[in-house]
This record gives sequence, C-alpha cells and structure tokens, in this order.
Amino acid sequence: MKYFEDRALHARLFAYPPIAWPVLRARENGWSRSAGEPFRIAFFGGELRRDMFIRCVYPAAQRLAADTAVDLVLAGIDPTGIAAPAGQLRLAHLPYDVRYGPALAALADQRPDVLAHPTLPSSNNQYKNANVLINARAAGAVAVLSNMPPYDTLGTPPPALLCDNTPDAWFDAFARLARDPDLCARTFENASRYCDVHFSGRENADVIRRILNAHPAPGPASRALRRVIAGPALGADRVVVRMKDLARRSAFVRAAARRLGYGAA
Repeated sequence: MKYFEDRALHARLFAYPPIAWPVLRARENGWSRSAGEPFRIAFFGGELRRDMFIRCVYPAAQRLAADTAVDLVLAGIDPTGIAAPAGQLRLAHLPYDVRYGPALAALADQRPDVLAHPTLPSSNNQYKNANVLINARAAGAVAVLSNMPPYDTLGTPPPALLCDNTPDAWFDAFARLARDPDLCARTFENASRYCDVHFSGRENADVIRRILNAHPAPGPASRALRRVIAGPALGADRVVVRMKDLARRSAFVRAAARRLGYGAA
C-alpha cells in the first residue's frame, strides 16, 4: 500500500491484507520436549531465500546440533548442494507443492518448534508485511526473522525473535528457544495476538463494504439493458454447459452399463 501511495500510482487504493489461517497443530505437551526429542527447525522460504539459508540458518543449525538433537525441515527449497549434516542434525525435505494450504498442512505435520525466515537486505523490504507470522502460527512454531524491515517495526510484545544476518546471531536465537520453553510459549502467544489483530479478516470485510458503497447498485433501466445485451450470450453459454454435463452423464451411464454387463455402448 505504501509503495502505491508514495508513487501516487492510483487515486483510489484499498489495502487487502492476508487473512490468518487457523492453528493447524495443537501442542498437547506445551513447549517442553521429552528427553532425546529433537528441536525442530523449519524453513518455508523458497528458493529466493536459499542464499540466506545457506549463509545463516544452516550453519547455526549445525552448531546447535553439536550438543542438541536437531531436525531441520526444508520446504520450498532444493536440497541439492546443501552440505551433509553433521553431529545430531537430521535433514528432512518436503516436496514442493504449489498449493498453499496443503503445503502449510504438510509443514505443520512435521511439528516444528521454530520457523526460520531469513531475509535479504533490499530497499523493497519496507513495502512487505509480516505474513510469515501466519505460517508460523499455523504450523505451531515460533518465528525467527531477520532484524530488518518489515520485521523491525512489529512492536511489543515481540511476536518473533529478531536476529542479525550472521550465523552467530541465528545460533543464539535457536539456542535461546531450544533451552527456554517459556520464551517459546510467550513469543508464540504474542504472534497469535498479532495475527488476530492484523490478519483477522475484519479489515478485508471493511474494504469490501467500502467498495460496494462506492459503486451504487444499477437501477432498473441499467439492469434491463444488461439483460438485452448480455442475455443471448449468457443463454448460449448455459446451453453449452448443459450439453457438456449431459454428455458426461451419458458417458458415465454407458461405462456403468458395460461394467454391469448390460451390453456394449
């Protein structure tokens, strides 16, 4: 929105933010891990964040795995070329899925504790939003983000852990969360409240109302003219759709008859 406003690209602008998904994974045992249970770090960032993952997230996970069992779940990134894991680090790769909902559900099934989301420095970052918190909350994970726009203005209480783009900073964030279940619980709750406020859908409903109010419903004369102009074409489309539906049904009946031995088609 700010990008369009700054450049006066249009006289009438409406911000339509993403809407938060529900939490897809319930934490039956809270944030405490049983003895030997791995600390699970997920990456759901896609190939555009691959370089930052290799430079910051992966070395930090490797370092944490020196004395802690760590599962690193990769989604949306090709694992080819990633160095073999060492220590107690295990890699899991989720196949790329263009469908957002199933991909997010598959991520939640991996039971991540953390969602790592490193960001490249860019002058365009100020125009992005914090919808990564939607993914983290839905998967039941705490978001760890780069300390730069748009995340450095998320406010308090902090809905994520922020860190500089260095392996040391990412290691420190992972280590703090791995050793402090209360910090995980507080940060996750803050993220949930943030999503409830900023990604609830209320603003979207208001935008739709404003659009409808800005465009009065057509009067009787306009509706009649539309029927005259569009009626024949719409009627023809309905006939085509109906014929296709009948053809599909007929083919289904013939196939069923063949299966039941009532003669050939």
